[in-house]
Amino acid sequence: MHNLPSIILIIILIISWKHELVGAIIFSFVGLAGILTTIILIPTIQEKGMFNPIFIILGIVCTTIGILFIVNWKQKKTK
Repeated sequence: MHNLPSIILIIILIISWKHELVGAIIFSFVGLAGILTTIILIPTIQEKGMFNPIFIILGIVCTTIGILFIVNWKQKKTK
């Protein structure tokens, strides 16, 4: 059950190797949603002592992957 998000992202990554725009949109959205959700929930999470920076780190990684797919898609489009 805990591996389900990772498995879903791996499936999206496999699809994204053929279609860069799909990867750019999905990874950017997932990354930004993760970062924004964590930032919004920080006050609630800190009160309970359950803050874990891994959610922000994963959001940054997913956003970076999305940006790299955008760059690759634009480079292929210009060729």
